[in-house]
Parts: sequence; C-alpha cells; structure tokens
Amino acid sequence: WLLVAGCWLLVAGCWLLVAGCWLLVAGCWLLNQIEGNKDIKKNEMDKVAI
Repeated sequence: WLLVAGCWLLVAGCWLLVAGCWLLVAGCWLLNQIEGNKDIKKNEMDKVAI
C-alpha cells in the first residue's frame, strides 16, 4: 500500500518537475519576446528621429 502511494508521489513529483521546467522555459521565452518588442519599438523611434 505504502509502496504504491510512494510510486504515485514519485510520478506526481516528476510531472511537477517537468511542468516547472516548461513554465520556466515559457517565462524566459515571454521575457525575450517582451524585450525584443521593446528593441523593435526603440529602433523604429530611432528611424523616426533620423
């Protein structure tokens, strides 16, 4: 009984770890997108200034 519960906890832990990694990757990607958009807007402003 405890062995089965332990296995389930282990599996759930692995899934949480995987989900955490995906969230981290998604978060980094979103940050990069936001930073990239800022750069694009800045470049457009520079072109207008020129």
